[in-house]
Amino acid sequence: MLPTTEEEASQKEGTVAKKPKVAKRGGASTLSLEPPEKQSRAIAWNSKLSHLAVANNNGQVTIRSVKFERGSDLNTILATINDPKEWIECMKYNPRND
Repeated sequence: MLPTTEEEASQKEGTVAKKPKVAKRGGASTLSLEPPEKQSRAIAWNSKLSHLAVANNNGQVTIRSVKFERGSDLNTILATINDPKEWIECMKYNPRND
């Protein structure tokens, strides 16, 4: 969910992952009943490009396009980084390295 800065209410909602995979042993601790790939531990916002980077609890990162229009959601995935070595606790997103 993405809250606005003026009001602390959710404006958009998205799905971290659609179908569960076989869970790995170890990884990030959680009390959730959802599998790790359906949980997010870190997000990073790029206001210049309106991109949201979302890291799931397996370490996979998706880059999503965010539009603040009625009927839009956070599920438009532009790119996916599939080679995680570990889950991600915090991150910074800078696609142009500036």
